[in-house]
Amino acid sequence: GGWALVAAGFGNDVVHDVTNAGGTLVAVGSFSGWLGLSENVQAIDANASSVNLDGFIAWAAPNGTWMHGSLINSDNGSESIDRVAALDGGDVLVAGRYCSGTAGEACSASYGDDGILEKEYITDDGGAFLARISPDATWMWATSITSEDAVLVLDLVAHEDEAVLAIHHQNNLRLSQWNATGEDHRLGATALRFDASGTLLGQIQVSSGTTNLEEEGALCVDRLGTVHLVLNYASNLIVDDRLIES
Repeated sequence: GGWALVAAGFGNDVVHDVTNAGGTLVAVGSFSGWLGLSENVQAIDANASSVNLDGFIAWAAPNGTWMHGSLINSDNGSESIDRVAALDGGDVLVAGRYCSGTAGEACSASYGDDGILEKEYITDDGGAFLARISPDATWMWATSITSEDAVLVLDLVAHEDEAVLAIHHQNNLRLSQWNATGEDHRLGATALRFDASGTLLGQIQVSSGTTNLEEEGALCVDRLGTVHLVLNYASNLIVDDRLIES
């Protein structure tokens, strides 16, 4: 037989992605303030009365019972965990957004026991993040990807202890390990490759000239281990320094 899981909050509760991590179901998404998993499991509580969204991750056992959960939240911004991918051994990588909607305000998001993600500049409209979390809900590390304008997580895949994260952006991206520069790539998408410790290994920038790419995209891994990025665009596509004409 099958089973169904229910998590109940105060509204605006959305599951954005799920994965199988060593036989355990891991769900990620967004909620507002408080999210109850079951009577026997501690609720995911942001201790906030704000209507802003918070990001959650929750684990469920193979028999269909909730085990525990964790969150990322801030006082004045909105957070969301949009994608999750499993690593060998049960750890997961998650990607999402933090401090969204706070352009012109200071903002920092809290995760795990004492982790903090801060905006790089007060003018930024939040940022994106990639993090690794263990099966017992310990946040092992988190790295931020920021920009002057809003950023969007398109997709995340993990393969052989590496991860590829696709980000849609309207201005240059900033990482502590790398800055995306150049007028041709201000509007578009960037695929970032990381190892399992969060070190940036490489990147590919994609744009459609002065025309925005659609805010949709997907990553997939073929049988040879090659990662493919799928995007919708109009007329021309610029991949790094190569022009592709339709």
